[in-house]
Amino acid sequence: MDSKTSWVLCFDKKNNEILVGKRGDDSNNSGQWCFPGGHVDDGEKSKQAATRELFEEAEIKVDASSLIKIGKLLSENKIRKYYLIIGDKDSFAPKATEELVKFKWVNLEKLHKIDNPHSSVLRFVSNKDIMKALKKNIKNEVKDYSLDMIKQKSKKHR
Repeated sequence: MDSKTSWVLCFDKKNNEILVGKRGDDSNNSGQWCFPGGHVDDGEKSKQAATRELFEEAEIKVDASSLIKIGKLLSENKIRKYYLIIGDKDSFAPKATEELVKFKWVNLEKLHKIDNPHSSVLRFVSNKDIMKALKKNIKNEVKDYSLDMIKQKSKKHR
């Protein structure tokens, strides 16, 4: 394989939406909508690249340990790895950069309908196995999050 890329899907658990950003005029694939992410540098681990790219492109800072691996896709001499992070719109608060100049939240079920998608999005939404893995991880993580919130509330009432 010639190159590796890492992509981060920021999931808003309250609205069932995924963050996508529009590539800037001076970026590769200008005008296309994509997940924050990009090239894995030599000697860099995929998760490290994912957190670096998320910060460089959207000024969202997360710890690599909070990323959930969804899966990988192999094509065109590329390995594309996808990671998930769950929160809400307020916790992510993306900021426009030179690489991603605009952001929007897209309902998970409508992700396949976005205009002018980047190949990382197109390949992701057209792969049934990786979409299934995404939904399974979201379901498990949101359930765990809800259980944690219930436990925290019950401790406060003791």
